Amino acid sequence: MGSRARVVLTLLLAAAMLGGCGLFGDVEDSVDGLYDRNTVLDNGTARGYAATGAPTAVAAAIAGASQPINRLTAGDRQYLQYDDEIVRVQPGPGGSTVLVDDYANGYRRWAGDLSSVWGAQAPIDDDGK
Repeated sequence: MGSRARVVLTLLLAAAMLGGCGLFGDVEDSVDGLYDRNTVLDNGTARGYAATGAPTAVAAAIAGASQPINRLTAGDRQYLQYDDEIVRVQPGPGGSTVLVDDYANGYRRWAGDLSSVWGAQAPIDDDGK
């Protein structure tokens, strides 16, 4: 194998490994890969997913697939904060309902749980955006 082919192969393998760690893509891609999309569970702009398991276990699985900036427990609800999105996991039919929304809409919708802990503006990521 030539050196050019080795470099390409190495880059492809690295991208595949990093992609599996949740470093590429957004949290919705991770949720979509873990749980079943169910439009009946949508709440306004929040996209709904059906999950088996308790909210704490489901939130832990999502956080393992896509590292959140912050995590919050409010009663029986779990929240995961990302650069551009908020994930809410709550008890639902057959286990849990996962709701993924953009940061601004999710914050407004769930401000009763979030306003004393997280800011109304999406957090600044490592790139300063």
